Amino acid sequence: MVRAILRALKQIAKKLCPNRFDTHQVWVAQPVDDHELWRKLLSEVHNMFVNSAIKTLVLQPGHEIYNQIAHMVPWELTRVQLAMEPITRRMPRHIAFTHRGAALLHNDQTMSLEWEDLSNITCPKQRFGTPVNAAIFFFSLPDPHKPSSTPAGREADADDPDSRLPVPGLRTDITYPNPPKTLPKEVKASVARLHINTGHANKKELTRLLAAHGSINGPTLTALENMVCGSRERTKPPPAPRPASIPHFMGQVGERVQMDVVYVRDLSGTSHPILGIADLAPSLYIKRFVYTVEPQHMWWISFANAG
Repeated sequence: MVRAILRALKQIAKKLCPNRFDTHQVWVAQPVDDHELWRKLLSEVHNMFVNSAIKTLVLQPGHEIYNQIAHMVPWELTRVQLAMEPITRRMPRHIAFTHRGAALLHNDQTMSLEWEDLSNITCPKQRFGTPVNAAIFFFSLPDPHKPSSTPAGREADADDPDSRLPVPGLRTDITYPNPPKTLPKEVKASVARLHINTGHANKKELTRLLAAHGSINGPTLTALENMVCGSRERTKPPPAPRPASIPHFMGQVGERVQMDVVYVRDLSGTSHPILGIADLAPSLYIKRFVYTVEPQHMWWISFANAG
């Protein structure tokens, strides 16, 4: 009876966390990187939420958008969620998945597609660096027997500078969006592997390490300049705010004067008016006790202090 209970608990744990009992590695296929198709789906998502107070929607299998996403994502989908103006990435707890991805339509009408393995995630609920207007989140299990499908007329070519395909053989989303055609594939793979092995170091650190080792050259520098790491882009901190300060008035003494009346209460509970006068040019502040706040009296006091 105890063994039966333990086996049942193991099945439940395996269903909730499949990668915990995974004893082999599977190189999964990647979603179709066709921005036009994803942009069309994101436009439909935006139209669905434009006149609704609901901000999120979980699609059920059989929905038209669900079927289109299932055709573009060569995984075993476990959840597809639509969101309007999301702030952070999603990390559901009550479904089984080992990979997640998202198609994002930003406020500036640019579109981005991201996917990652749970074993490579360091910040599960990382905020988006650019404001997002509409998003499609998909969570799934890898299907090693299902090949990646590419739409007709849009065959993926590793030498195509517009393909934005990750470096093959690496479990991360390092891409070279616009590399020169003369840049060898071996150099791109070596630089990407070095970037991962050094803990996603920045380009300055990688250049310093290569220079100290004496193995830096032109193609390596070109690969470093064109490399884009999706994990580093998603986990980088927000930029520091620009310094701001109150502008100081430049002028003559008495040219710009500000004054106000404040009331101070003594121990007996009686309130006493106090006139404060500030001259912005020398940053001089004068305060004086007054008996009345009549305009004629206040004007005389201010004129006497200014003189």
